[in-house]
Amino acid sequence: MPHDDLTLQQQMHRALDGELTGEELALLQSHLDEGDQRAANWERLRQTDELLRKTPPVAPSRGFADRVMAAIMAMGVPEFARRHMSVGLALGLVAAALLTVPVLWAMLFVIVSVLTDPGALGAVLETILEAAGAVAGLLADLVNQAQAFTGETALIGTVFAGVAAVTIVWLGLIWRLVGGRSAQARRSKL
Repeated sequence: MPHDDLTLQQQMHRALDGELTGEELALLQSHLDEGDQRAANWERLRQTDELLRKTPPVAPSRGFADRVMAAIMAMGVPEFARRHMSVGLALGLVAAALLTVPVLWAMLFVIVSVLTDPGALGAVLETILEAAGAVAGLLADLVNQAQAFTGETALIGTVFAGVAAVTIVWLGLIWRLVGGRSAQARRSKL
């Protein structure tokens, strides 16, 4: 079962970190004795952990980040991106309008229906309450699934922090490539 394999994998990691009690360690050993594949996975994991613990950390050379940023800045914004930035903005506005106009028409239809038929108000409110209940149920299910997932995945916080950090770095690079504050100042003078 995949769930059992995930639990076994988590127990292996906890064993390497010295977090298992004697009983848990004996149970892990009995699971490892059940199959050659499990024992081989444990040995690879143990060797990798030992290698990582023994390897000294290496610091980048002085000025490494400055050299990387200078190389990125030297690349500049491609000509195509500079020429077609306004086209992308226009297409984004068209897409927003195409999504917004039907919603506004639907709202107008509902308002007119309610104003002309008092019984429709009750139906609209009932529909809204049912939809809110369905959304609340979906959100509760989503929260439960997220809690179950984070309970099974020991590194979810680390993964989320890594994704957030990479996203921030990319946004910063894009901001600098587009021109950052200096581009805003040039645009405001026009």
